Amino acid sequence: ITIAPILLKLSINDALGYNAEDQEGGPDGSIQYEMDRPENKGLEKGIEIINNIKKEMQRTNVISFADVTAFAGSEALEAIGSGRIVVQVGRFDATKPNVKSTIVPWNDLSKDSVNLAFEKSGLGAKEITVLFGGLGEINRVVSETISSKKAAINEEDEDDESLDEEPFVPVTFGKRDDIYGAKVGKGDIGSKYFSSLLKTNAANDEIGRILLDDPKTKEYVKKYSTNEIAFIKDLTD
Repeated sequence: ITIAPILLKLSINDALGYNAEDQEGGPDGSIQYEMDRPENKGLEKGIEIINNIKKEMQRTNVISFADVTAFAGSEALEAIGSGRIVVQVGRFDATKPNVKSTIVPWNDLSKDSVNLAFEKSGLGAKEITVLFGGLGEINRVVSETISSKKAAINEEDEDDESLDEEPFVPVTFGKRDDIYGAKVGKGDIGSKYFSSLLKTNAANDEIGRILLDDPKTKEYVKKYSTNEIAFIKDLTD
């Protein structure tokens, strides 16, 4: 139904190529040369979509792969109702992989690996909670939308074409949905994901487990679970 989760993961790892110690690295588009890294396994479709978006946008704009990657990550969140996230363009693309970067191993998550990746980029518990919470909200909205569409299909005895992937690709200037694609499901981003984590203790939720295993991120989960406005504000800042 959407590749929003993949695009957000790609944009996160491209940004985490930044090294706070020497102030070098992402977000610079080097992620496109790093798809052989085990940390990025399963995100290949996102690279294809970003290249398609870049090709389409270059008809009328000068834009880099790094810019589109950042834009795609923000749009993944906007697609579920986050509100406008301003993305500053003008990045220069890297021409080779960032071999020094420490990024999130999406297929083998652990508290320590996630903390290290964010720490190397000068980020901490708040940023982890906000971004992983955003990813959790995307997964929640997508899951609810798929369930809703399946129910409708069963009721109407139709085929499941409506569940095919429909990546949002900017194609023109005009209405919001024409530019960015329609919102996913109800577009009701909020604190439901955080509340669910605390109720279920992140049962069968690898991303949620990361957030609850660390006392620092768990405190932010508790805060955001009762303060939806603060979460959305921090997510869009």
